[in-house]
Amino acid sequence: MRHSAGSDRPGRGPPPKRRISSAWGTRGYVWQWMPAGRLFILTVLATNFLGDGLRDALEPKGEQ
Repeated sequence: MRHSAGSDRPGRGPPPKRRISSAWGTRGYVWQWMPAGRLFILTVLATNFLGDGLRDALEPKGEQ
């Protein structure tokens, strides 16, 4: 990202390319990042539920 931001200044970096999509190349290619996003969300939820379950299992029942 730094290279991309730094080379946008006039007179610095390589000559500008003809851009059809965004700098990251994700525009129009939803099918490429959608499975990764879903997997990330599932991983976060699974970790959260695992942590809740461990807390409930290891926490003493009588204390609040």
